[in-house]
Amino acid sequence: MSRPKGSKNKKTLAKRDSLAQRLEAMIAEHGALVSDQKAQEETIAETQAKLKETKKAIRKLETQIKRLKEQKEEADLAAANASKKQMALDKISELIDGGKDADEILSALNGI
Repeated sequence: MSRPKGSKNKKTLAKRDSLAQRLEAMIAEHGALVSDQKAQEETIAETQAKLKETKKAIRKLETQIKRLKEQKEEADLAAANASKKQMALDKISELIDGGKDADEILSALNGI
């Protein structure tokens, strides 16, 4: 049998060229993925910084709200006490004008 014409290395050269092309494509894809990863990491870092600032602002507002609630409660209590005091003074004045003595005034104030 006679030998076929052509190079024996033809398949090997084609396979080597194909591998080189695939390698170049994979290297390019790797580079794109790495740059995409870096961009995503930067975005995450920015988002985390914004989240941290937002949480800080929320804590600050919650503290201010708590203080204002406490001040409101104190003011309400003071107003209620002032109202009770004024009612007692009015009742005392009314009883004194009515000619009541101290014992009667004290017994009337115990009922308030």
